[in-house]
Amino acid sequence: MFYDVLEADSRGHAKTLAVILHGLGRGSEGMADVKAVVRKTASDGVDLYAPTLPYSRGLDWRGANTIVRQIVSDLDDICASRNYERVVFIGHSMGGALLRRVFLTGAPHSPDYSGPYEARDDLSDAARKDPERHARWASKVDRLVLLASWDKGWTVSERGGWRYNFGLNLLGFIGRVQTLFGDARVLGRTMLDLRRGSTFIVQTRLLWLAYRRWHIRRFREHYRELDGINERLVYADPPDGAINPLIVQVLGTQDNFVSPQDQVDCDVDGADWAPPGEQDPRPQLYCLMEIPGTNHRDIIEFGSREGGDRTDVHKAREEVFTAALTVEPSALGSPDEPACVRNPSFFADQRMPIDESIEHVAFVIHGIRDDGYWTPRIAKAIKEAAEETTTAPDATDARLPLDKLITLTPTYGYFSMGSFIMPWVRQQKVEWFMDHYVNVKARYPKATMHYVGHSNGTYLAAKALQDYKAARFGRIYFAGSVVHPAFDWKTPVAERRLRNFHNARGGTDGVVALLPKSLEYFSDLGGGGFDGFEQIETDSAELTQSKRYARNGHGGAIAEDHWGEIAQFIVTGAKPFATIGESSTLFGDARDARLAWFSRWRIGIPAGFSLVALVVLLAVSFWVPLQSWNWGSIGPFGGWGYVIWLAALALFLALQYRSPQAPRGWYAGALTALLVVLAIGVTDFVVTSLVGQFRSLPTVGAAIGATATLVALGALTRFVLKRF
Repeated sequence: MFYDVLEADSRGHAKTLAVILHGLGRGSEGMADVKAVVRKTASDGVDLYAPTLPYSRGLDWRGANTIVRQIVSDLDDICASRNYERVVFIGHSMGGALLRRVFLTGAPHSPDYSGPYEARDDLSDAARKDPERHARWASKVDRLVLLASWDKGWTVSERGGWRYNFGLNLLGFIGRVQTLFGDARVLGRTMLDLRRGSTFIVQTRLLWLAYRRWHIRRFREHYRELDGINERLVYADPPDGAINPLIVQVLGTQDNFVSPQDQVDCDVDGADWAPPGEQDPRPQLYCLMEIPGTNHRDIIEFGSREGGDRTDVHKAREEVFTAALTVEPSALGSPDEPACVRNPSFFADQRMPIDESIEHVAFVIHGIRDDGYWTPRIAKAIKEAAEETTTAPDATDARLPLDKLITLTPTYGYFSMGSFIMPWVRQQKVEWFMDHYVNVKARYPKATMHYVGHSNGTYLAAKALQDYKAARFGRIYFAGSVVHPAFDWKTPVAERRLRNFHNARGGTDGVVALLPKSLEYFSDLGGGGFDGFEQIETDSAELTQSKRYARNGHGGAIAEDHWGEIAQFIVTGAKPFATIGESSTLFGDARDARLAWFSRWRIGIPAGFSLVALVVLLAVSFWVPLQSWNWGSIGPFGGWGYVIWLAALALFLALQYRSPQAPRGWYAGALTALLVVLAIGVTDFVVTSLVGQFRSLPTVGAAIGATATLVALGALTRFVLKRF
């Protein structure tokens, strides 16, 4: 627990509790200047809860979720025995991002998302699943002061210095490797949890949008009632039960790590921001302040710990921070507004207004080895179908009206097979999509998201449903799916995070059958687009998949002849080809027999890498004798040890062919262990053989030739992995 670090006011019982969280690599002592100003401005006494959190060591393994739960628990304990009148949250850098989630966890739960709250918030305590209940301290929070807080998550970019980029890339590499091997104690996990597009950041942004917009609507209705017909600015007590704190963002003008556009509040309050002199039907509850001559790290340094005279910059920082602690909402937009307040819309390169008239958004996302040139054509087909059904005499609420629908075809660029099989690269694409999802939700707050995905595009939507509990979709269509056949579709349907799903299977889809399916036993990839999903053996109203199999390879079910049916599914929810019959020219009754037989062995990618290793040996053998081909006499496969490798290979193949279902549990674990043994054996064989061959090179020319061959093969392999 962090509870024992409560710093009680020396004057007796305080009426204010200040919760202060530091940034990465610092501790509570690093917030000394901030604490001093908080004490100075609190005339009624203040207690400080300023713990040193695990990420003060940088490479902690606790994670953001664990820290938030602990802080919430501590606040429950502190406020159970103390009757504070107000609570102030103050966070620097990542501390600010954590505090926003702390507040959401304790505050009343907004009704903007359908379904039970616990289905969309993985941090909600069991005692607070009732939307009408909230933590005692949450109702006292009257402001969040966020100092250089990266609310949308950090990302490696050119705007950061080389030290930032090097450190973040190294941290990401360590975390990805540990995650790949199933290590729960990932070094630097808290920092990784706060990267852009991560589950923690996306969940926080979506829940904050829902919460804030809920209160905005309640405030507007409240002030409209007070004022009658006219919506002029009227200040009064907030609606009953409203817990809607003032948000004050404070940024340094020299901050190269956090952009003014990174503020979550710009997506909701900032887009509604009323410049001085304009009328707004509610008090302004968000403002952005700037401190000149200040960067990301020294924004909390006011000069009291450095000795000597304080500079004008130090004094300016303290003045701005004091204004952030004391400014009242009624002063914003009035002559009493502090001079450091800035209009947040001025920082937007292209201001995107909120459009509440849009009720449906349809994504069309391409897959691997594809630039997505076809996606706008499916988007056009969706709009044409919406246009036809909008004016149809039998139009129902299930149909998507054209005037309330937009289609989006974002692209993550060309994605090669080599990149696709790397789990950390796939995860980056998921995070790219979810960051885009939140941005779209911010602009179209009333929209239901629909989705058409092909190949890797199917993986993005499946991971969104699996990992991001606040993400919701209306209708999803998959073609050439690379998702594991055991994927759980029933849970998001039961939680009302998915309305309808259709999976179009391909009977001649060699890409899915041989590549992602070969990784089913140790990854979340699989042959869902070839074998189908296990939970959809019988069609239901929500979950369907094609009875027959699309022809024409990996892109068969997304080809032009299917566009009309895909569009009808997105617009009306009708199962593709259910009413007109599955044409014999587009579908087959069964999968290709040879492809199905070979795919059952699930050796596509492992066999491919083994073949590449042997090709390397064969190429180098043109320069040296073949007698050097061998396992080493010292390694685990030396002498008669190669029999172990052959036995492992035979057992691996036998287990692969044992069942047509995707391996899982101990079965998948055994296959993974055998694969590791085989990989070690191949590596041992290649390295030992190459060393032996180079030792036996007869001439310098042969050595140069063999080296050149290896370099050429390396370049060729890199080209193949990047392009194919």
